[in-house]
Amino acid sequence: KVQVIVPMADGDLIVFAPSLDCRDHALQLLFFRYLPPRNGNRDTTRLWEQTGQHSSTGHCVWGWASEQGLLALANIRTDLSGGRYTDSLILWKKGLRPDRPQAWDCKTVSLPCEHHCALQLCYSPDGCHLLALLDNSEIRLWRQSPGCRLEEQLRVPVRIPQGGARLKKLVPFRRDGQQLAVPCSLRRIQFWNRRKDGRWSAGDILDNPSPSQRRSTEAIKAVLLSDAGDILVQQTSRELAIWHRDRSGRWQLQVERKAASADAALVFTCLLPGGQGICTTVADTSGSRQVSLWLHAPDSCGQLVRKACLTIAAPVLGCSPDGLSLLLGGSASAAWGHPQVNLLQVMAVPPENPLPDELQQVRPGRQGGCPSLPTTTALAEREENRLVSLPAARAATPATAALSAPTGRM
Repeated sequence: KVQVIVPMADGDLIVFAPSLDCRDHALQLLFFRYLPPRNGNRDTTRLWEQTGQHSSTGHCVWGWASEQGLLALANIRTDLSGGRYTDSLILWKKGLRPDRPQAWDCKTVSLPCEHHCALQLCYSPDGCHLLALLDNSEIRLWRQSPGCRLEEQLRVPVRIPQGGARLKKLVPFRRDGQQLAVPCSLRRIQFWNRRKDGRWSAGDILDNPSPSQRRSTEAIKAVLLSDAGDILVQQTSRELAIWHRDRSGRWQLQVERKAASADAALVFTCLLPGGQGICTTVADTSGSRQVSLWLHAPDSCGQLVRKACLTIAAPVLGCSPDGLSLLLGGSASAAWGHPQVNLLQVMAVPPENPLPDELQQVRPGRQGGCPSLPTTTALAEREENRLVSLPAARAATPATAALSAPTGRM
């Protein structure tokens, strides 16, 4: 039974599967090399060949960087008293041996034995740093050299759940890997910036000043940082907060949304491509399964404003990696009796190809706490499509963005 398939940018695959020797928690890593078509063969069938394998005992956690072709594996060991700890990391990449430049090889790096256990691993977007979450509510940051040597850079206490969301969605890097956003508590985010000498120093602190009545069960679900590092979104079990850094470099809390329902599945957020927009959903009415979707993006003056608002009848289950497609929870179709799946699509509508006149209808505010849309927003509905056209976030390219929600059955 395959547990995880890790794709690399060059087409290689790393497959995690239980070991065939049936030992407790034994794990196999299977390495596959992609075979491109030969002699101009137009056959679209893709083929891989196995090039190696590695066996590991005990529980493991791992993280990878697909673009750079990196994999880190941490074995979790148990001492005589039953305590769990991590004393080493196994770092995998191609080209560690000059005589085998296309082969996967590994290097084991010892860690100081402090009887702390690694719970999650992730790489920075540039693959230069490895981040670990430990069971003592602390993160460790190492700089990884091309030869797979680790140099510790940071030890910072955090306030994030030890299970649930992936580490990269709880302690995010900026896209260039030069900044890290660390949630110190439910109300505070601390930035860490990489200096020119390679060391990391404390940066801005974001505090939520609102006197929110947070429950003891409230927990951070996600922290998102835009590619440019000027938009940060914090999602908890029932709340969303959006900060924006203006052109003078000052951070301001721009948006707060609080769910009326205790159902955490109704709270969702994701960044749009390039980090220039944010989609958020919250149930505004207690007991209702309907949620209001808001889209925020910078305007031509650089101010973060709400571009669109509409009500959807199901919670958002997830989004595509580029943030352009949102998968909505389905409901039973009266006509077919099968679950119905909704897909909300964000698209670009260039000004030279505007929407048809019959679709350019400005509609009054919709239910779910959404006020009237501005006159620059056009809303159109078709039989199986809902389209909301939005003004561009950048004045230099006056293209129009759109939200399209076709529905389908599965």
